[in-house]
Amino acid sequence: MADKKIIIDFGSGWTKCGFEGEVTPSVECLTIVGHPNKEGDNKLFYGKEAVARFSTSKLVYPIKSGIVCNWEDMEKFIENTFYYKLRVEPQYHSVFLTETTMNTNENRNKMAEIMFETYDIPSIKIANQQKLSFDHLSPSNKTGTIVDMGDDSINIVPFVDGTIIKDSVVTVDFGGRNLTGYLAALLFQNGYSFSTVADHQIVRQIKEKHSFIEMDYDKPVNTKKQSFSYPGLSDIQIDARYLYGCPEPLFRPSLIGFDSTDSLCNSTYSSIMKCDEKHHQSLFSNIILSGGSSMFNGIKERLESEISKLNTSNNKINIICSKDRKHSNWFGASKSITTTDNWVSKEQFTEKGIL
Repeated sequence: MADKKIIIDFGSGWTKCGFEGEVTPSVECLTIVGHPNKEGDNKLFYGKEAVARFSTSKLVYPIKSGIVCNWEDMEKFIENTFYYKLRVEPQYHSVFLTETTMNTNENRNKMAEIMFETYDIPSIKIANQQKLSFDHLSPSNKTGTIVDMGDDSINIVPFVDGTIIKDSVVTVDFGGRNLTGYLAALLFQNGYSFSTVADHQIVRQIKEKHSFIEMDYDKPVNTKKQSFSYPGLSDIQIDARYLYGCPEPLFRPSLIGFDSTDSLCNSTYSSIMKCDEKHHQSLFSNIILSGGSSMFNGIKERLESEISKLNTSNNKINIICSKDRKHSNWFGASKSITTTDNWVSKEQFTEKGIL
């Protein structure tokens, strides 16, 4: 692995990392740091190991809405990523990092400073997550709208001729983690209690494997109970209304305490309408979903239908759901890492002090 460039895609819920040339990330880890409650015990745990110790630990998410909010824990998480997840000596590897559209210059430079000063990496490149997804999922059409659906937020980012229209970006402050919590509440009504952090990982698996979106929530097509089995659990039967109810807050945010204007359809429509009118048709006809929370069956048809109801100008609505959209950030990064532009060496950073 000597000298191979490293890709790290830090997310609010998951971190994906690996090496240039890999088809998929070699490591996927929950972006969680666990602090033992016992006084004097300073050993930290990360990812699933932290979740497994939820009853004796305080769990911290160092990233919120794609932006680092706890640098002390983030630095510990980075250390664990290099030495224990990737098992590398970072000073021998250039590092490609991703960031959300709404990241700040201060945070970007703080991350670069840590990489250069703490880990002595030779060079760094930091690229926009939504741009990476857009370039990967829309290689021939450079005007369109990315709807990036993450663990705790949704970012709607319009592109015109490959450039982000930043004034039109819309961020919704809920995501897949909120849907997992909502499904846990629905399952409680069905007689199943999933109250702990560890239990929620089981609920997350049920959500990802079995939940789906109905075209009409009030007139569902699939109403049969479904049976599942998971390690450590006896078979459970779940009413279909809980499975299609789980992602319904994407269209009815009031179900989880958010305003109706935060719905996926309203937010996407609002983002596009903020752009110059001459680009509306191109932006509506190339709406691209990305991220793990976009993987529900039925989302394309429902979102097209809901946006069409708002669309008074009769623009053609087309939602694109690529099979590899869950890891589109990674695939975009694996392409971009091979280019020579926008890499910054330690010497350049030291001289300028900023990226």
